Amino acid sequence: GLPKFNIFEDRLQTAINYEIYKDSSLPRNKIAICCIAIKNYIALKNDGQAEFVVQRMAEKLLLSLNKIYTVALGEKYQFFILRIFKD
Repeated sequence: GLPKFNIFEDRLQTAINYEIYKDSSLPRNKIAICCIAIKNYIALKNDGQAEFVVQRMAEKLLLSLNKIYTVALGEKYQFFILRIFKD
């Protein structure tokens, strides 16, 4: 149920563009990105367990993170997390 990296990338670019082009008198927001990689992902993929592990980790991330975070699936890194901190 997580969005793919393309949607994550679009949200990130939208957040960056908003910060670049907004009125300079307004306070700047901070944008944070976290990438999570599963170290033995190739071995899990060869054993046919990668999908199960990614699904379980996705559930844990969604349950433990607030709704203000954006979580997406990736390739090189299995998960990407985006958070915008408003001042």
